[in-house]
Parts: sequence; structure tokens; C-alpha cells
Amino acid sequence: LDTEKVPHELHLTLGSERGASHPCPQCGRMCKPHDYQEFTWRHLNFFQHYCYLTARVPRVDCPDHGTRRVTVLWARPGSSFTLLFEHYNEQRPDIAFDVHGPIGVYGEDRKVA
Repeated sequence: LDTEKVPHELHLTLGSERGASHPCPQCGRMCKPHDYQEFTWRHLNFFQHYCYLTARVPRVDCPDHGTRRVTVLWARPGSSFTLLFEHYNEQRPDIAFDVHGPIGVYGEDRKVA
């Protein structure tokens, strides 16, 4: 919990076991990771605190499809918001929403990472 910022921010880090295989996003075949890139997504508030998920997302080496970024279960590809965050804000009539995500929700820009 980062209490230096106002409002406070809760940062959750997600990871996988070292040496774990991951599914190719094209065919689902389990493949070894090629490399990783860190991404951060804005999640629903945890009580009064902003909440962010950060994960090192692998690219896999698929013999059939080459090197591909794994699809995470909690966000759309290219989005900086979790699916729950997007869904909650789509239901709010007081929040403007476009293809890039909520506009001006919680005083935030569209991109987090």
C-alpha cells in the first residue's frame, strides 16, 4: 500500500512459476516462454484505495505460430484496465466511455502503463 500518494494506491504483483509453460494465444499449445514484459492495469478500487495489477506477461515460442504474447485473463489485449474495471464503469451513466476505456474516471488518463 503506497500511502505517499493521495488517494492511496494498492499495488498487486502477479507472477508465474519459474519454468512454467504458457498457452499459445493462437492454438492453445503449451509452450516455453521466450521473454517477459511488465504491464500494469487499473483495477477496481480496494475500499478507498486505487488498485493496480502488475504482471510480467510472457511471449511464447510456438512451433506453429512463432513468438506470440500470451493473453491475460483479466484484461483485453492492449487495454490498461481490467475487465472488471471496464465493466463496472460501462454500467455507470455518469462516466463517459469510449473504445479506449473510461474518460476521466477517478481523475485518470486512459493509459496507466
